[in-house]
Parts: sequence; C-alpha cells; structure tokens
Amino acid sequence: MLRKPVNGPETGITTEVVVPGLSAASGNELAFRVEVVGSDLRFRVWDSNDPEPPAWNSTASDSSLSGAGAAGVRAYTGGLVSNGPVAVSLDGLEIRRP
Repeated sequence: MLRKPVNGPETGITTEVVVPGLSAASGNELAFRVEVVGSDLRFRVWDSNDPEPPAWNSTASDSSLSGAGAAGVRAYTGGLVSNGPVAVSLDGLEIRRP
C-alpha cells in the first residue's frame, strides 16, 4: 500500500494488495520497486531470488504531487500477522531523481 502524510496523519493512495504466492515469512527476502513519475505512482514486490516481474502490483495517480519531496520506507505488520514481532532490514536502497 502506498501512503502519504496529509496534515500529520497518513492517508492511503492505493489499497492494500496481496501478491499471490508471495510470503513475508521468516527468512524470505523480498525486493520491491517504487516509481513516481509526475503524479503517477507504481509499486511492485517479488521474491528476491526471482527476476523482477514486468507487471506492477499497484498503480495510482495523485494530483497533489506537485514537485520535489521526501522519500522514505516504513515497514509495519497488519492485523493478519500472527507471528510477530517481525524484524525488517533494508539492503541496497537507491533513490534517483531524473
């Protein structure tokens, strides 16, 4: 799910997406890509042992995106996660501006 802050609290830009066959189980490493081009946003996630898929898991448009901003990553567990706590690490973060 892609989210943004609006006067403090966050609001969803996209709805939550369940990717068939993908599991955030212990020891599984996931890769993801987010692209923001103008007001268009795209997101995909896949098992890091597999090649990057060509299809996006989620796309949206947000006309409130009007210029340079900040980038960040946050991980959280939803209500369906029953095996917490969950440790999350990030390796190889790259943020590019054209």
